[in-house]
Amino acid sequence: MISYDIRHPKRLQRVHKVSLGYGIPLQYSVFYLKNSCRLDVDEVWEKLAQLINKKRR
Repeated sequence: MISYDIRHPKRLQRVHKVSLGYGIPLQYSVFYLKNSCRLDVDEVWEKLAQLINKKRR
């Protein structure tokens, strides 16, 4: 399961778009992962970590 609370509108849209590719939306910012394969989970976390990088404000 992926959930997030992001304030910045552009970053929020990017994270939402990536999450849609990997999960089934339960709410706007909560997703159930379709594939629970460890490689897929690692891939999702890597992509989201790049988008949510705290240094990019």
